[in-house]
Amino acid sequence: MKNVLYDIGRTLASYFLCYKLRNKLTNPVILLYHDVNVNSPDPSTPSPKRFRKQLKVLKLLGYENISLSELIDKLAAGVELSNDGKYFVLTFDDGRKGVYQHAYPIMKRYRLTGTIFIVPNFIGKPASPPGERRVKKKRKRKTDTKVTVYMNIKEISELLKNGWEIGAHTNNHVDLTKIGEKQAESEIVSCRDKLEAMFGKEVLDFAYPFGSYNEKVIKIVKKYFRSGLTTNAGFVSNKTSMYELPRIYVNRSQYELLVSLGQAAIQELDASFVDEFLRILVSGEAAKRKFLLVIKAVLRRMIWLQRRTQ
Repeated sequence: MKNVLYDIGRTLASYFLCYKLRNKLTNPVILLYHDVNVNSPDPSTPSPKRFRKQLKVLKLLGYENISLSELIDKLAAGVELSNDGKYFVLTFDDGRKGVYQHAYPIMKRYRLTGTIFIVPNFIGKPASPPGERRVKKKRKRKTDTKVTVYMNIKEISELLKNGWEIGAHTNNHVDLTKIGEKQAESEIVSCRDKLEAMFGKEVLDFAYPFGSYNEKVIKIVKKYFRSGLTTNAGFVSNKTSMYELPRIYVNRSQYELLVSLGQAAIQELDASFVDEFLRILVSGEAAKRKFLLVIKAVLRRMIWLQRRTQ
């Protein structure tokens, strides 16, 4: 019960943080997904319904969707990102079939665009994503485990024809920090070359598998790409390295999205601003004071945990 109350309080605190700071935190954010699917046991996979709600939350917070190329162009041109507007970029790693089956129709309806980071040797292959398993028939749950998990060439091509962008994610989804420099370069270059040959599109961006990278890997990526995307949580600013672009990893629910945004927001704030925000939270009517004090306590704990891990 205590954990449930903490989760509720954490969510509410994150919502208040995001909402109260919607005019303060105006820097762009890149969101990271792997899949959108029905009843997936993978905790990183939202259902189509929850994915739709997450997009509504972003709209509520005042964010506008742009492509990864548009964001990179702004960053390269030195546009003051904090004053240019509130933007979010949608990225999907690995090329799971659920992106085509579920995310794409929703995004098309709302006229949104995204970027897929593809592993060439996964294209069209039947395989189970980490943590996924077959469900017994008696449970009568809808899953996509009996079909190809990864998109095929036709499906990827349709996304690209409708304004999506494609990026590289190595040839075999390997941890580049655990292999030699020559092998790492081969994984990166062969991935780019295969994707360009398959789809006739220039591949300009790279996402580090597992979010793992070091100076050696960055040096290679710089030779062949204009950007490198990480799994480091945070917002994009003018000080952000083009080869260490942060992304916020989105889990299942819209509430988790708020928590992720809230925790990333904390990293952007100094202690004095956080204290000011907390004073705003508890300055409401007397009837709301106890409720807001709970939010305050949970938010303080979130801040303490965040600072402890830095």
